[in-house]
Amino acid sequence: MAVAWRRCLFTALAILALTKNVIAAKSDEDEEVRVLLEMADKDGNGKLTFNEVLMAGEEEGAEHDAEFHSELTKHFQASDANGDGLLTGDEIPALLKLFNDDHSGEL
Repeated sequence: MAVAWRRCLFTALAILALTKNVIAAKSDEDEEVRVLLEMADKDGNGKLTFNEVLMAGEEEGAEHDAEFHSELTKHFQASDANGDGLLTGDEIPALLKLFNDDHSGEL
């Protein structure tokens, strides 16, 4: 169940964030971040909260469990460079990379 949820959220984030299959250039990364913010940033402040990231996965049909919640918490905190509890456009690529690194063999 946990693997299915992680796979589903990663897929949802990839669908929301990626306009191509591979993050190759800074301009592509900027576009991916813009798309993710546009889709998931519900309050329109230009930053993502933990709950906005979680809801983005749920909106794509994912169900979450305690194991995934723990993993997302760990990755979110690791990506939040300034520790303010919000992911900026500069911090979002780190979250996507952590999920990609963890689950690249699962998709």
